[in-house]
Amino acid sequence: MATETSLDATALSAADAAALREHARAVLAGAPPPAPPPRRPDELRYRVRVHDREAVERSYTEATLPEDVRRLIAWVDEHPQREDRLVR
Repeated sequence: MATETSLDATALSAADAAALREHARAVLAGAPPPAPPPRRPDELRYRVRVHDREAVERSYTEATLPEDVRRLIAWVDEHPQREDRLVR
């Protein structure tokens, strides 16, 4: 089972939209992650998608998740305007 969390900058205050853009730069500016080590059975996987002028998507495991991307995920998870849904 997987969950998907999204947050639309157009629905945020100017300050929150600026903070989201700042956090998202970690994904936009970062190089694609290296090939992950063999996956452990219970290890979390993350797919982070940022839509700016174009869509950028990066996939990580718990072991390859950079700290700045981890902060982006935490910021979005704590934001009340986020939308969560279950995906198959």
